[in-house]
Amino acid sequence: GKKGQPYLDAFEEQVNKISSDYNASENNVERFASIYTSMTPEAVAKIALKSNLSTIARIFEKMDNKKIALILDVMAKENPQRVMDLVDLMTKKGKAANE
Repeated sequence: GKKGQPYLDAFEEQVNKISSDYNASENNVERFASIYTSMTPEAVAKIALKSNLSTIARIFEKMDNKKIALILDVMAKENPQRVMDLVDLMTKKGKAANE
């Protein structure tokens, strides 16, 4: 549904703001993790496909693995390469390594 679109755009703007500031406070990352957790995997996937990958990786690190899996699933349908890059980033940071 198109209903959520203005919200999505607002989220994207916020994510891009974080992305432009590499030293996003942990505080911000936590906040986005909880926002993303409450959104549908589809909505988060849309944002993650367009956003700075290292920022997304940092946010995902604070999230539940089951939720991340659902999001990656949706992303993979659109852009498998981006999922691989993201998982790569997260693995380097040690998240996926201790699965």
